[in-house]
Amino acid sequence: FAQQLYAWAGVGVSNRYVLALTASLAGVAFGGGLLWIVREAFFRLRGIEGMGLGDVKMMAMVGAFLGLPLTLLTILLGSVLGSVVGLTVIRVFGKERDYEFPFGTFLGGGAIVAVLYGNELIRLYLEIFFPSIV
Repeated sequence: FAQQLYAWAGVGVSNRYVLALTASLAGVAFGGGLLWIVREAFFRLRGIEGMGLGDVKMMAMVGAFLGLPLTLLTILLGSVLGSVVGLTVIRVFGKERDYEFPFGTFLGGGAIVAVLYGNELIRLYLEIFFPSIV
C-alpha cells in the first residue's frame, strides 16, 4: 500500500523501513482518526458520549500493526459483528435501543479475523466486485 501511495504522490521510495513506517502511520491516522471523528460527531449531535477513547486508541494501535487496508477491514468486520450481536441482544433479551455495548470487543474480534484471513478476504472482495483490478 505504501509504495502505491508514494507512486501516486510522484515520489520513488524503495527503503522498506520508510515504506513500513508510512503504512503504519497511515493505519494509525485512519484507524484512530475515523473512530475519533465518529465519536466526536455523535457527541456533538446527541450531546452524550457514544464511544469512549479506548476504542479510538485501540484502533490506532491496530492500524499501526496492520496498516490501512486491514484496519479498514477491521472496522468493517467489527461494526457488522457488533450490529448483529447488538440487534440480537436487543431483540432476544428485550433491551432498549440505548443499551450500551462494548464496541472494543467487536473491534478486537474483527482485528483477529483481519490478521488471520484479511488479505484473502480483500482479494476475494476485489475479485468479485472489481475483477479488472485483480
